[in-house]
Amino acid sequence: MTLHKAILTVEADVDGDGTFETGKFHMAGNIEIVPSLRTGFVLDNRGSTINSVVSSTVGSGESKRKGIYLDLGGGVRSVEVSFNGWEGSSEQWGDTGDGGPTKADATGEDPLTQLEVLFQYLSVAEIDSRNPSTLEYGEHYSDGLYDPLDVVLESPQGTRTAENGSTFTGTLTFLSVQAISDVVDGANRTG
Repeated sequence: MTLHKAILTVEADVDGDGTFETGKFHMAGNIEIVPSLRTGFVLDNRGSTINSVVSSTVGSGESKRKGIYLDLGGGVRSVEVSFNGWEGSSEQWGDTGDGGPTKADATGEDPLTQLEVLFQYLSVAEIDSRNPSTLEYGEHYSDGLYDPLDVVLESPQGTRTAENGSTFTGTLTFLSVQAISDVVDGANRTG
């Protein structure tokens, strides 16, 4: 079954008590999910220069203006999620889903409070390859066809307008990341 929303999981000590809270942010209102792949060729357009040299050496002028590309898996998977949130929503927005509000949860609360809690998690957490966040959507979830994605965020944005104070919009761009713990675990395996 396809997951028709996006769930961001972030671990951070948002209340300053020395213990990490696990915030889950369910983005479901008017959601738009745009997966993409940023290619990262090892050898890209500069390959046309190499091709020109080789072509002139062997006497074939036909392929001088064609590039040579080498893809060894470089680049990054990205997912842009745009969504709406609103006061009174039952979608979990923090560590418990109970609202309150608390420093760690704003489920169903005022839109500005929801944005503040999300951005507190994002500001306090050190989200990188050492401590990636998790993104679930579509078939990328625990019971889906694929595993959830380990991600970092790029330029997250949230907007609450005065004209409609009971809602907010957000746009989050996620970049898939290799968790360092996976690399270290793989390096420590013996044969």
